[in-house]
Amino acid sequence: MPWLEASPEMERMKFITWVAEEEENFSELCRRFGISRQTGYVWKQRFEEGGAAALADRPPCAKRHPNLTPVDVEDAVVNLRKLHPTWGPKKLRAWLAERRPELALPAPSTMGDILTRRGLTAPRKRRLRVPPSPTELQEATCANAVWTTDHKGHFPLSSGRCHPLTLMDSWSRYFLKCEALLSTSEEAARPHYEAAFREFGLPARIRTDNGVPFAHAHALGQLSRLSVWWVKLGIELERVDPGCPQQNGKHERMHRTLKDVIDGPCDLAEQQRRFDVFRAEWNHERPHEGIGLRCPGRLYETSWRPYPEVLCPLEYPSTMQVRTVAPSGSVKWCGHYLSVGKTLAGERVGFEEFDENLWIVRFGPVVLGEVELRDAAPRFRRRPCSARRQRRLRCLPTPARAASGGELGRVRDGASVDGRRRRTAPLLRCSAALRSAGTRDQLGWGAVSATRPEVAPHQGPFPVGPCAASVDGPRR
Repeated sequence: MPWLEASPEMERMKFITWVAEEEENFSELCRRFGISRQTGYVWKQRFEEGGAAALADRPPCAKRHPNLTPVDVEDAVVNLRKLHPTWGPKKLRAWLAERRPELALPAPSTMGDILTRRGLTAPRKRRLRVPPSPTELQEATCANAVWTTDHKGHFPLSSGRCHPLTLMDSWSRYFLKCEALLSTSEEAARPHYEAAFREFGLPARIRTDNGVPFAHAHALGQLSRLSVWWVKLGIELERVDPGCPQQNGKHERMHRTLKDVIDGPCDLAEQQRRFDVFRAEWNHERPHEGIGLRCPGRLYETSWRPYPEVLCPLEYPSTMQVRTVAPSGSVKWCGHYLSVGKTLAGERVGFEEFDENLWIVRFGPVVLGEVELRDAAPRFRRRPCSARRQRRLRCLPTPARAASGGELGRVRDGASVDGRRRRTAPLLRCSAALRSAGTRDQLGWGAVSATRPEVAPHQGPFPVGPCAASVDGPRR
């Protein structure tokens, strides 16, 4: 026969049963159960009020808490969270502290606990942490120093697909443009950039990725028609490394918030109205942690550089020889035609003598490549140097690369790569360090290799700034 198991609730029920029979003195009965008379009367009163269910143990919770958040404060936090589902505790507290100073607001961690209890939070997905990129892009130190722009991933509309075009000031996080477009073409994007330039002025630099319409992978300097227009406006080009969106992290973080507010499919006009509402909230209501929980609208000021009504051609120093690109995309040099691409058709390019039989070709501050004077049937032989030498060449300016004895300065006195003296004819190629990390295709007559925009090291009339990327050429 198993032992009988007794629980506190069963003992209390047994005590109440014996009390109801009144066969024994109450004090003697309490001594038999090992409790005091006060405890006995407490359990008797609970049974009379709630029955057998009241004999169970109650949770050990205090009836009042000195640090309990007031109900009105908790309701204000919950209501604001429902109004702005993408805002976290820090942004909610900053907004309430500015607009409702009479409330005694708790810490952001306490507000996070309130949202969790109300079921207004969701656990974050685990994300892969990657090391920071070694490429150093210039950080914005004031408004209009760096603008960032991109096309957010497309999503369906009621008819067609929407490709949002976004433009933001990197320093103040001010959202300049958010336009709902039906394509990523240059024709669709350019009018909105022109409207932004007219309203806010010109920035010093624009940072983009390597996609259309900002860059052309197979063009000299990766220049597209849109980036050519920016260079003519005096705007420096900055491009992140391929496959490294974290180098434009501020803009990508804004895209994540923009994605959260995109509702179901609608027409293009309704989607543009939603974008306008989001942009106004982003600029004037939403506090940003990166700028001290302030709104971008309080920090941003328009640029002092106005948009020119008449676009003047690029000016080059007197030490350069200037040529105009034909409509076919070719330019005549030393009696030969070199192809520079139809993207630069009608534009002026400069030839700067770097060494004997070696010329640097530039479009404004952007280095397009080099012209090497060789025989009528040139054959280019690639001689890649060691990885250590490549890293050294990337860190040196163009004149220092030639002085270091690298590939850039090895053609002298009309001698070819194999040492035999030949008649000279032009060959357009990319620089040594850019070629070592660029395309692997054999360069032929007048052929060019796609290079990244690079700011010229010489002192000319162009806006001289840092190189668009210290890593040379597109990575393969």
